[in-house]
Amino acid sequence: MRCVNCFEEHDDNLSVCPYCGYYDGAEPKEPYMLFAGNILQGRYIIGKVLGFGGFGIIYKAFDMKLERVVAIKEYYPSGLVYRTPNTPDVVVIKGKKYKDYANGLMRFLDEARNATKFINNPNIIDIMEYFEENGTAYFVMELMVGLSLDDYLEQCGGTISDQDAITIVTAIGSALKDIHKAGYIHRDIAPDNIFMCEDGKIKLFDFGASRFSEKEDQLLSIVLKPGYAPVEQYETVNKQGPWTDVYALGATMYRMIVGEKPDESTNRKTQDTVKSPHEINPEISENLSNAIMRAMAVEQHLRYQTVDEFVSAIQSEKKILSVETVRKRKKTFRGLGIAVSLCVIAVLVFIFTRDWKKQEAEATLPDATITLWYAINEGSDANEGLKKAVEDFMLLYNNVTIECTGIPEASYAEALRTAISQNEAPNIYEVSGLDDSFLTGCVTMEGVISQIDEGSTYFVNADTYGGALRLPSSFVIPVVYVNTAMADCTDAEIGSIFEISATDGTCDYSVSALWKNFFDEHFDLTGGSLSDRAADDFTDNTVEVYLGSSADLEAIYATMTGKCEHYPLPAADVVCLPGDEWSIRDASSDELTVAKRFLAYLLNDPTAQDYLYMQGDYGDKTKIPINKAAVSTLISDDARFYERILEHADEFKMK
Repeated sequence: MRCVNCFEEHDDNLSVCPYCGYYDGAEPKEPYMLFAGNILQGRYIIGKVLGFGGFGIIYKAFDMKLERVVAIKEYYPSGLVYRTPNTPDVVVIKGKKYKDYANGLMRFLDEARNATKFINNPNIIDIMEYFEENGTAYFVMELMVGLSLDDYLEQCGGTISDQDAITIVTAIGSALKDIHKAGYIHRDIAPDNIFMCEDGKIKLFDFGASRFSEKEDQLLSIVLKPGYAPVEQYETVNKQGPWTDVYALGATMYRMIVGEKPDESTNRKTQDTVKSPHEINPEISENLSNAIMRAMAVEQHLRYQTVDEFVSAIQSEKKILSVETVRKRKKTFRGLGIAVSLCVIAVLVFIFTRDWKKQEAEATLPDATITLWYAINEGSDANEGLKKAVEDFMLLYNNVTIECTGIPEASYAEALRTAISQNEAPNIYEVSGLDDSFLTGCVTMEGVISQIDEGSTYFVNADTYGGALRLPSSFVIPVVYVNTAMADCTDAEIGSIFEISATDGTCDYSVSALWKNFFDEHFDLTGGSLSDRAADDFTDNTVEVYLGSSADLEAIYATMTGKCEHYPLPAADVVCLPGDEWSIRDASSDELTVAKRFLAYLLNDPTAQDYLYMQGDYGDKTKIPINKAAVSTLISDDARFYERILEHADEFKMK
């Protein structure tokens, strides 16, 4: 027979289980717990209690349908309910307690519902089913054999090796990656919610605090564990996201290798006395120590923003900058006060762990002063994004000076042509829209591309640009805009006017002059009639369709919010145009070395690309960064605009 307490099989003649000592009629540990032998859903036999706390009881159980042992968690909030004697029914205490009970029940079912979404991840506990019964709720989960990380650390004497800690963080990082990808944050990462299974698996559990975090202004409840929760978790309205879990994961790693949890983040905000792991134990590498402290940065924008960044940092042998160093390098952003911009900066802090190719080997540059010219729009006195990139570069190389000159676009070509003719051209200059006569005396881009990880950028590679005299730092792609109040399209991509259905039966369109040749060649226009006023006719509701580019996104949605959709062309047909283009003038060896390094920085550093094309008040949002990491951030920050048109960017071509 099978024991209804431990579910081991034993001789039918025995009245007491030889494995657990259970006998018929034996009472549970506490009177409010279910008796062994109770059956739920006509399927699950309740066995012995595995654990209990203020909000629930975990039982060992047997699934009669699948003939396997599982664990079942029961919602039983102490102080709010009681169990009717000799019955499985739970009774809620009358009065104001009921509201607390109902809210807790909703969170309990949310925990189960959230966890079922990740049943295929080997590092997340499997939740198979959840249901309501006996006046309360239950969920069925895999039975894990082992002990919590909390107990494991105690068993190991308080700390474990760096490598073991990295293994655990990597496993939990894999779990969090799937959780964050689904739009959730766990919000309760701590050693007592990580389970070390006897079979060697490492599992994350307890999704009671997890919340869907798609909207930045979402109201989030205060659920936290002191020492492991960042400051944003102490407030009901704050921007929580993957970086919230990164802090907790960093604090958990700190606990694993230091032996104690860090001070509460609210205390650290006032006065941070937490010592780095390397300070406490010099045998812990400074790089690993810096990575952990970066994950635990009190300020959100100094923290790693994704689990991947943190895991990559603790596994990397490259130099990791300390929080204080990063803080100093970000001092130029104080006072911006723009939440979206700060988020972008924070997401890109990780760049300092992924410096471009050869930067480690070439940590210094020769003393040199170089000049840089660029065109500025009418009414503007500077390209602020470029200036920020220059400032950051000169912080990296304090023996280098870059003198920037912005010249109004209307007079830029003439000024540059004069400088070239008098052999006074700058070391680096913008050549966007200029013909090849402005490239006389310029050097090829081979020396720039050799410093770039080609896999980190779109289009920029030695085959395409190695022998070129100009190099793009951004690009623009063709986009089809449809006025949804006047027309409809069900396709994800559009290759013909015929695919767009106009409500009046006639599809009128306008086309950007810059992109007319492209659309004539790659787009079937025979089903509509052309207007000459391009974007104006579209925003005036004169035409149903506008054939333009990504450069129009911001302006169109500023006036067409709620009645416009944009569509890409099939990726194989997309031919991009370069945004800003740059050339380098031949000069002395030292000046050339610095000029090439700076141009490589503009292309390969996501932070520099952020300055130029994405950031708040001064990024030129009519252009798309050529750096893939910057594009990923652009998509995550403004998916409505960019995700669809950049989904297959690796397949695009550049003209």
